[in-house]
Amino acid sequence: MQSEVLTTHPNANLRVYAIWTSKLFGDARNRWDAAGLTDQRVTHLWDATNVSGEWLAANIEGHQGSDWDTYLLFGPDATWTAQPGPLRSSGAPVDTEIDTLRQAVDPLLAP
Repeated sequence: MQSEVLTTHPNANLRVYAIWTSKLFGDARNRWDAAGLTDQRVTHLWDATNVSGEWLAANIEGHQGSDWDTYLLFGPDATWTAQPGPLRSSGAPVDTEIDTLRQAVDPLLAP
């Protein structure tokens, strides 16, 4: 995400919310390293009990992925009321779906 999208579009009006949770052995708030997401447009959130991941997986129409290691892409027309939408793209795991994410983001950033 950092090198494939954020670094290649340094002036794009993007907001990235990285929600971290404890899923694997060794996952803990005090061991979290931001996974290279250092861009100032990234907001990091810690969700120790995975409330957000479970809710998003169960409630976002078109969601493709699990309750973790998943990206959800919303465009500039998205509203965040009772349920965010419309969803433009989603996929998991993020590292293997990065090309799909980039292809979905690029048209939103074209002049």
